[in-house]
Amino acid sequence: MGHSIAGMYIRDYATRYPAEAAGLIFVDGSTPLQEQNPAFKAAFAKKPFDWIHTLQRRALFSMGIPRLSGACSRGFPGFDARAARLQAEDLCHLQWNAIDAEMESFDRSGMETVHTGPYGALPVLIFSQDTAKATAGDEPPDVAKAWNQMQEDLKKLSTRSRRIIAKGSTHYVQLDRSELIEREVPLFIEQIRGTVSPPGNYGSTTTE
Repeated sequence: MGHSIAGMYIRDYATRYPAEAAGLIFVDGSTPLQEQNPAFKAAFAKKPFDWIHTLQRRALFSMGIPRLSGACSRGFPGFDARAARLQAEDLCHLQWNAIDAEMESFDRSGMETVHTGPYGALPVLIFSQDTAKATAGDEPPDVAKAWNQMQEDLKKLSTRSRRIIAKGSTHYVQLDRSELIEREVPLFIEQIRGTVSPPGNYGSTTTE
């Protein structure tokens, strides 16, 4: 199960260790070479250089701005107090060096995983953000459309795949629609184990 960039990592794992993978769950997962898409290239060309963002982030955290703004004590709907504290502390203790290094290697990771899959009949469950929610924010419509198509293309990884668009969710489906994750993931596991009937809608895309 992988969110965002981890979508590429779980593909790599399933390719390297097929006997150890019983199923794949993508949570608005990235796809290999996505930034080569014309819509992404056009959008990123209009943004400041990455090093400017890096300096801005580090300055904010060095001055303690997230903590002063209350981000370190703000919880998320649907989570208990303990989980909320973990999330808040994670936000306020981000390891920017590791994150920056990961993003700098994004294209390399894409090149290393572009040929992963398909995975035959391996069960695959895909959670995706709500395109309407993305375009209502600051995401360019062309980027949102391209991302939606990439999410749809993930279904091609298996003959036993299905996709759920999380209504009202941003990229962080696990936070915006935690109840959807908590409902569907255990069910997916039980379907793999054979303790409940498999879904009858492989290849489908639904909005829930």
